[in-house]
Amino acid sequence: MKTYSKILITFLLLFFSKNVSSQDIYFSTGLSTTNKIYRLNSDNSITLITEIPVTPPSFDDIAISPSGNFYGIKGIGEIYEIDIVTGTSNLLATLPNGGSYKSLVCSIDNELYTINNATKKLQRYNIQNNALEDVADLGYTTPGDLTFYEGNIIFPSFDTSLGTLVIKAFNLTNNNISNINCIPAGTPAPWGIANVYTECNANRVLTISSTGEICEYDFINDTRVCSNIDNIFAILGMASTNEYMASSCDSTDLNDLGCSNLSIGSTFEKEVKIYPNPANDLIKLKNITNINLIEIFDITGKKVKEVSNPNNEINIINLLNGLYFLKINSNNGIEIIKLIKK
Repeated sequence: MKTYSKILITFLLLFFSKNVSSQDIYFSTGLSTTNKIYRLNSDNSITLITEIPVTPPSFDDIAISPSGNFYGIKGIGEIYEIDIVTGTSNLLATLPNGGSYKSLVCSIDNELYTINNATKKLQRYNIQNNALEDVADLGYTTPGDLTFYEGNIIFPSFDTSLGTLVIKAFNLTNNNISNINCIPAGTPAPWGIANVYTECNANRVLTISSTGEICEYDFINDTRVCSNIDNIFAILGMASTNEYMASSCDSTDLNDLGCSNLSIGSTFEKEVKIYPNPANDLIKLKNITNINLIEIFDITGKKVKEVSNPNNEINIINLLNGLYFLKINSNNGIEIIKLIKK
């Protein structure tokens, strides 16, 4: 009966949405006090939809509900409903303290899924009844987004056991976790990910990096095709108007690629950590073994600071308030970390 209900709901949604723009893809960019939401056009050009003043920090990700409402999440755990017509946002919920939230997606049941990077748990918040619950203890964090794919939650993650950045799939029925794509060396971390849904066995999954590299993934054949958006920077999240429909698909265990014997991804033995973030005058670093250079870029991509052979502290008191990107250069690879100066 559950499977039949899902099929019926999906059919009805497809029927009633065929005359609306059901395939639109959006992404957000952010300064500490402003978020912009763009629509991605088929030729990779972009259209600015709205600009939203926010109290720092900015939204780390966006999601779209079945009714077309936009939502945003801040790293501190605040969820907002966004009015893209007026360019305003209203606080909807505050998730538990101690979290570090970078991801958001909405299901067909009006539930917002996110990963609490502090606890490494998958959580969902019911918009209609204001209820939060833990779905599973993933054991993994994500630097970016998450979406639905064949009954799974998929998300990019740095796997410390493999020393590799991968896209993982969490089966929502049996809790199995698999590595479904091994991200090539030198590839910018995919901070946004969205499913452009057509049917359960035919989905386009797109990712977008902070620097505007867009990739389309074929998880069956383990391939990806990438292109770039010009003159865009500081991309924080991605969503499509119909990815919620993928949450109605029956769960399928996806092929686990392992990734352990491939020279790909960010090969740091331990993920570099910075704290506090947001920071005022000083940031501290953990796991900086073999780090030979740290470069700091502003929202426009301009390098504003460079530190060779860093110790465990960097002074940022002379930087203006706003969003920055730390490029961590190691003997083992490159890692990009977002930093908010307040």
